[in-house]
Amino acid sequence: MDVLTFTTLFPNPAQPRHGLFVARRLAAVAREGMRLRVIAPVPRPVLHARLQPSYAPGASLPARSEWEGLPVLHPRYPMAPGLGLLQPRLLTRACRDVLAQQLQARRPALIDAHYLYPDGVAAARLARRFGLPLVLTARGSDVNHILALGGYRRQILRALEHAARVITVSDALRQALCAEGLPEGKVVTIRNGVDPALFRPREKAACRRALGWPQEGPVLLSVGHLVAHKRHHLLLPLLRALPGAHLVILGDGPERAGLRRAAERLGVGERVILPGEMAPEQVARAYAAADLLLHPSAREGIPNVVLEAMACGCPVVAAPAGGTAEVLPAPPLAVLV
Repeated sequence: MDVLTFTTLFPNPAQPRHGLFVARRLAAVAREGMRLRVIAPVPRPVLHARLQPSYAPGASLPARSEWEGLPVLHPRYPMAPGLGLLQPRLLTRACRDVLAQQLQARRPALIDAHYLYPDGVAAARLARRFGLPLVLTARGSDVNHILALGGYRRQILRALEHAARVITVSDALRQALCAEGLPEGKVVTIRNGVDPALFRPREKAACRRALGWPQEGPVLLSVGHLVAHKRHHLLLPLLRALPGAHLVILGDGPERAGLRRAAERLGVGERVILPGEMAPEQVARAYAAADLLLHPSAREGIPNVVLEAMACGCPVVAAPAGGTAEVLPAPPLAVLV
């Protein structure tokens, strides 16, 4: 089968770790014999967005790239704060000529789109325009957050109605979409996977030395974007009750400076490590080096960090967000709080 994937969540030369969870799934599908192509649009900042560093990574990207043998196209679409409701329309306009060229070269059996908004809505418009079947994958906040927002909700529901099948990464998301009126037979759960060659148990002391982490005392680990709904700040007071422990918060984002200030106010700043983003190989070492993964996130589809930590032999304490409870084993391997 020939499949064309449409998603803004995909690695590119400027952001090699962007949307890795989508790329890894596609790589596994390709190994099963599917012929895959990817259209991965990247934002082109307009108006005041040109002044924001967060919009800069795609500026110098080539129109084409490759990820583990998969051909990837990078059409540009206009992006600026305040254009949220227009994003599907802007994505559709930016990608329709690219898709038309792909159809002339080789017509796919279907469009496989990841994340419901704006990607899924734009993909539904393109699928209707070119007469292609559509499969949508819902991944978390597109259902848990965006679906509740007025104008966004109407567009998402229309896209879901048009799709031939809808994939969710957890049963919790599946139940949420069925509660919106989608037929149960239309929605299927396919949870995210983990690469066992990368995420595997390793010798703890060696991993701590390689990362430059403290050799003595417990090391607590939290992994994820430094944004409000990940709730990393809830972990800082733990260090006052655990005087010998260190907390590593792995990731980057707008909450970084606030987390550092909060740690200093609590008097635990010297025991909080904020190393920023790491390459996947280093992240795998981090799980193996830690004594416990803490995952306090308020919103999830299926938390990749929990799956990865367990694959590396790191016990987990997690909040019951989304599909987290579906993948946790019994204590003492994992605890839901």
